[in-house]
Amino acid sequence: MYIVYNPTSGKRGLAEKISADAEAFFTAKGLQVKRIASTAAGHIRSLARQAAQQQCDAFVVVGGDGSCSEAAGGLAFSACALGIIPCGTGNDFCKTAHIPMDAGRAMALIANSAPRKTDVGIINGERIFLNEAGAGFDVDVLRHAEKYKKHLRGLLPYLLGLIGAALHYKTLRLTYTVNGEEHMNEEMTVCSVANGQFIGGGIQIAPLARIDDGRFDVEMLRPIASKRLPARILTLMRKKILEMPEMTRYLSDAVTIEGPGMFVNIDGEVVPMEKAEMKLLPGALLVYRGDEKEGQA
Repeated sequence: MYIVYNPTSGKRGLAEKISADAEAFFTAKGLQVKRIASTAAGHIRSLARQAAQQQCDAFVVVGGDGSCSEAAGGLAFSACALGIIPCGTGNDFCKTAHIPMDAGRAMALIANSAPRKTDVGIINGERIFLNEAGAGFDVDVLRHAEKYKKHLRGLLPYLLGLIGAALHYKTLRLTYTVNGEEHMNEEMTVCSVANGQFIGGGIQIAPLARIDDGRFDVEMLRPIASKRLPARILTLMRKKILEMPEMTRYLSDAVTIEGPGMFVNIDGEVVPMEKAEMKLLPGALLVYRGDEKEGQA
């Protein structure tokens, strides 16, 4: 078993402490454990690929959504399963996967359950993503939230980012193809291609999304009149985004979005990308995950 932690996740020193606790926990169960700190972007992906090549049974990440997304990129289509002990700012994928936020309970889930096949997405045939990829308002929220994430955890930095994005609200023009139908040069507020339900520390962007149904939940939000924006944000925070009259929802296993100067949010990382071809890879990743009854405490 690999236990890999991101030293920059969560409060200073927290990921290292939790990873040490996890090492003791799994060693006490008779497992051989290799604990490693990630040192740079891409390191976790490289370590995950190495674990898969070594036919390791489990690769446990102590970190947030970005670390888990990297791990998925190295583990997809292998027999090495991803275990997650949440220690990030948002931990959004864990909410859909019903992975406890409590570290001890997350360890117990890994120790006492079998991994399950889980869908992932891939962009432009290269980059695996685990939770969500999107363009528009969610990118603006992330950009505004970034300055708060070093000092605040959970939903709060994203709420502040949401306020900042709303104050500077703008739409984007893009062409998108979903279910084989092309929509040309449309003005949009949000284009979200979701595997999981949540983004931004708990904003439920795709309430009906499932991570094992073989389809993306695609949410296309048309422009919102400025006077209606506060009410729509309240609707979003009440987890009722599908009730917005500007919303169109699709189910699809392949989506393309493109537009000049476009930026794409890929599992919390903002990437410049004028064309993004996203395909779903059904059941490509093994993940230790829970049931809805287990909750998020």
